[in-house]
Amino acid sequence: MIRFAAAVIVLATLFPRPVSAEDLDITVVTFNVCVGIDPTPGRRWSQRRPLVVRILSEARPDIVGLQEDFFFQASEIGEALPGYERVGRGAFTEHLGEFNSILYRKDLFRRIDWGVFWLSETPEKEASFAWGHPYPRTVVWCVLSVVDGARKGTRLRVYNTHFPHRGDEPRRRSGETLAARIAADRAADALPAIAMGDLNAGVESPAYQALVGDGKPLLDAFNLAADKANDHGTYHGYKGSPLWSRIDHILVTPGVRVERTRIVEDHEGDIYPSDHYPVLARLAIGE
Repeated sequence: MIRFAAAVIVLATLFPRPVSAEDLDITVVTFNVCVGIDPTPGRRWSQRRPLVVRILSEARPDIVGLQEDFFFQASEIGEALPGYERVGRGAFTEHLGEFNSILYRKDLFRRIDWGVFWLSETPEKEASFAWGHPYPRTVVWCVLSVVDGARKGTRLRVYNTHFPHRGDEPRRRSGETLAARIAADRAADALPAIAMGDLNAGVESPAYQALVGDGKPLLDAFNLAADKANDHGTYHGYKGSPLWSRIDHILVTPGVRVERTRIVEDHEGDIYPSDHYPVLARLAIGE
């Protein structure tokens, strides 16, 4: 418990709340919360949920992207965080499958639009999947507008996703599908954008490189940040020690500044909030 309390103090220091007159300063979190159906002691959702909620409550992010959140998990997290609105839907049907929920502070943002598309050859077809992956994966997106303050009316677009866990080809094609959608959206309205989620892919992978790099629509928040805390892998399988390089990412369009990034390692004894560590970034969005 002492470890968790100390981490909360660090988070409060790393991510102060004031918003500058020039930029919209926001804290963003991507968090794969792991499907809540594992009955293994220490991995049960009933044991992990308080930690998930506490991390988000103490970090006070302005926008959150969840992955592997089934309907009951998304609902419980939303109910525990009454200061947030939530959008998302199941990958199979409205309530079946992971939601890839986006949560945002309702005192800061008003939702202009939102939707979902599938990572397949027919992105607008509900529950579609392709490229050898056995079930559907989605991207949930929304357009938010600041409701008050010096940056009232500032708009931004947010994408949240979870790429296939099997095979480089499905992940690469998923990256290309998301990159094409972001490029089309940017051509239409030039809104600053944040894309986040569990790509099941590190920075050397074809999936990541379809999104980030020369000629690609996005930049990696960790590459842009001068202040980085715990820049290591994010998947640890409930063991604490990262097993691979970072596969959970916060990506931004050019022009979005990144002040700080952090991989949050909080746990209570042998209980971890998930098999992934959440990732936080402090961003500054200008005109």
